[in-house]
Amino acid sequence: MYSSFRYLCRVLALMMAFLLLFALTACLGQPPVEEVTVVAENRLFGDMLYTSYSDGTAVLTGYRGEATELRLPDSVDGLTLVGIADQAFISCETLTTLMTGETLSRIGNEAFYGCSRLETVEIGSNVTEVGYYAFEETPWMEAMETDFVVVGDGVLIKYRGSESMVTVPSGVKVISDAFFQNETIRSVTFSADVVRIGDYAFTYCSNLREINFNEGLLEIGEYAFAFCEDLRLVTFPDSLLTLGNHAFFYCSMLRRAEGGKSLQTIGANAFNCCSHLTSLYLDSAVQTIGDGAFYDCYLLGGVTYTASADAWTQIQFGIGNECLTDAALRCLGK
Repeated sequence: MYSSFRYLCRVLALMMAFLLLFALTACLGQPPVEEVTVVAENRLFGDMLYTSYSDGTAVLTGYRGEATELRLPDSVDGLTLVGIADQAFISCETLTTLMTGETLSRIGNEAFYGCSRLETVEIGSNVTEVGYYAFEETPWMEAMETDFVVVGDGVLIKYRGSESMVTVPSGVKVISDAFFQNETIRSVTFSADVVRIGDYAFTYCSNLREINFNEGLLEIGEYAFAFCEDLRLVTFPDSLLTLGNHAFFYCSMLRRAEGGKSLQTIGANAFNCCSHLTSLYLDSAVQTIGDGAFYDCYLLGGVTYTASADAWTQIQFGIGNECLTDAALRCLGK
C-alpha cells in the first residue's frame, strides 16, 4: 500500500509540474518552439525531387524533367513549398522559362547555375534569400542591362555597373553575392533598408577601401568581405547583431574595427589573417567570439571594451584567439 501511495504522489507531482510549466509559458506568451526536422528525403513530385519537414514545408532538391517552361507550385503533396536547395537545377539544358510561386522564400546556392537556355525568370515577391551563383552562366542574367538586379522581396543578386563609388538603392533589403570579385568598386554606401549582407557579397573586392554601413543592418554573412585587402577601417552600426564566419578573413590592411552596441556574435575566423589590425573596440553586448576569430592578428596591441573586466571574462572565447586575449585591455565599465 505504501508503494502504491508513493507512486500516486509521484504522478501527482509530475502533473503539478506540467501544469505549472504550462501556466508559466502562457503567462510569458512564449509557447515552446517545435523543432523542425527532416521527415523524408528525395520524394518525387512529378519530375521534381523534394525533402519534407515536420512543420509541413518542403524544399525542392532536384529535377529529372526536360520541360522548357516550368511554373513551380505553391505546394507539393499537401506541403508548402518554401525553398529550392543548393544546385537543385544546376546545368539544366532544357529549361528556358522559370516562374516561382508566392510561397517560395529561399533559392539556394548555384540553384540554376549553368542553365544554358534559361532566358525568362519570374521570381515571387516573398523570396528573401538567394544563394551565391544562383543564376550565373544563364542567358537571363547575361541579358540584364540594369546596374542593380533586384528580385523577390528586395534581394540584390547582381551589380552590373562600373562605378567605383556605389550607393545601394533604397528598397534593397538583402545583398547576395552581388559584388563578388568586383575589382572596380572602392566605396560602398548602404541604404537604410538593408538588413542582411549575405555570404560572399563583397569577397575579393580587392580595391574596396570604404564601407558606410546603415543603421538597421542586422547580419553580415560568411566571407562577406573576405580578401578585401585594401580596407583600413570598419565601423559597425549599433543595430548589427551577428558577424558571420570569415566575414573579414584576410583583410590584410585593416587597421581598426569598431563593434556596434548590439553586436553579440563574432563568428569563427571573422578577422583571421588581418595581420595589420592594431586596434579593436567592442561593446558590452558581445557574448561569443568564435574559434580563430582573431588568429594571426599579431599586431593587435589594444582592445577597448565598454563593460567591466569581470564582464570580459564572461565572454565565450573560442580557441585560437590569443592575439585578442593577450592584447592590452582597456575596460570602460566598472
